[in-house]
Amino acid sequence: MIGEGETMDDVKKQVSEKGMERQVRFLGIKKNVNEWLQAMDVFAFPSFAEGLGIVLIEAQAAGLPCCCTDTIPGEAKCSENMVFLSLNEKKRCVGRNIARYAC
Repeated sequence: MIGEGETMDDVKKQVSEKGMERQVRFLGIKKNVNEWLQAMDVFAFPSFAEGLGIVLIEAQAAGLPCCCTDTIPGEAKCSENMVFLSLNEKKRCVGRNIARYAC
């Protein structure tokens, strides 16, 4: 995960509880996000509220399949590699959808 946010402690706790420390890396703030995007399989962008989400546009430009929440403005979609997922779905369903787009 690149970046920081007010729910980061909760996310780290969930990763630890699920024993996923080897699969999830917390990188903090990075200036070279474009380089990190090249190493990713999928770009997940969950947000309760967001403006345009410039990093989402960067991820699409890098050719990544992008899964974002339906709270993101539709104007952020600039490729067919992006899907909107509802935060109202069960967590398990959201995770499956993200995994599906990673393949």
